Amino acid sequence: MDVAPGALVLSPDSRLGVMTLWDGRVAVGRDGGPWSVAQLAPGFGFSMPSAAVVDAGCAFVLAADGRLAALRGRALSQPP
Repeated sequence: MDVAPGALVLSPDSRLGVMTLWDGRVAVGRDGGPWSVAQLAPGFGFSMPSAAVVDAGCAFVLAADGRLAALRGRALSQPP
């Protein structure tokens, strides 16, 4: 990773981890495997100050402008 994470969150059972990076990118780790970097959506959150993991299959990322992105299962989505 080329930047320091803004937030690091883990599910209660530690099976899902999310690190907010920069410019709409997050690092995702699952089940103790290697972390991978994913782009949430074009133009989503240059700064992402917060994230929350609900369980091993659900996480949310908050952009500084108030938009919210969801990670459910292996899919990333951005509510309208």
